[in-house]
Amino acid sequence: MMLLLATGLWGVSNCLTAICLNELQPLTLNAFRFITGFLVLGTIYFKRLRGVNKKTLQYSVLVGLSLVVVYAGATYGVMYTSVSNAGFIGAMTVLFTPLFEFLLYRNALNSSTVCMIRSSKS
Repeated sequence: MMLLLATGLWGVSNCLTAICLNELQPLTLNAFRFITGFLVLGTIYFKRLRGVNKKTLQYSVLVGLSLVVVYAGATYGVMYTSVSNAGFIGAMTVLFTPLFEFLLYRNALNSSTVCMIRSSKS
């Protein structure tokens, strides 16, 4: 049920992104997303953020920058193609993530991953 809910919300977010792009530039829209997320989560987890060490902060910057690149790519994708094509391309990460994990880390694919990839091809 949660997977169905997540899929539905993901699809709705692509539609809402397309609507927002009528008024905002892609990077402005992403700036609003990230600033809002920072303010909400920073308020909730403020006490935990005070004790963050330098190494955690460095890794957080790397993860944050990669997230910015992914969101910018997805937003530009919605801007320059149809919402359904952008959703399809975004969903391809389900197939490519295990493949890249195998190529980079030499981790063998487990049987549940192989079943998931086979069922997504049909």
